[in-house]
Amino acid sequence: MSIYDPNHIPVKNYFLIGVKLVLANQEGKILLLKRSAKSSNPHNWDLPGGAVDAGESLEIAINRELYEETGLKLTGLQALGSVHKLQGADEAIIIGFTAITDNTNVTLSWEHESYQWVSLEEIPSLGLRDLHTQFIEYYINKKDS
Repeated sequence: MSIYDPNHIPVKNYFLIGVKLVLANQEGKILLLKRSAKSSNPHNWDLPGGAVDAGESLEIAINRELYEETGLKLTGLQALGSVHKLQGADEAIIIGFTAITDNTNVTLSWEHESYQWVSLEEIPSLGLRDLHTQFIEYYINKKDS
C-alpha cells in the first residue's frame, strides 16, 4: 500500500522505446541478421527491429523496421513480452513480437552484412546478446504453450 504524500513532486522518466521481432519461416527457423561494420554492435547477430519513432505505434514500428532491414512485409504479429535495459545513461524498453512468414527472400540494408535462417538448436552457438536470448526464450515459451 502506498502512502499519500501531498508534497510529492513527480520526476519525469524518459525511456527509449524499441521493438524486436522473432520471425520464423514455415520450417520453424528464426531469421538472424549480422550487423555491418557501419552499424552499432558490428559483426554481431541481431533480431530485426529498432527504435519506435515519435507518434508511431509498436506494430507500425516493427513492420517499418523489418521492411527497412530485410525488404519483408508481414501480418499476424503476436506480442512476446518486454525487456527493460540500461544502455549507458539511457534506459530502454524493448517490446518483442513474433510472426511466421512464407517469404524468405531477404534484401539487406546497409545496417546488416548477412543473414541466416537458423534452428532453435543452432542459436546457443551464435553468441547472441542477452536481450536477443530473452526474446528467443519468450518465443519458445509461447510456442510450447
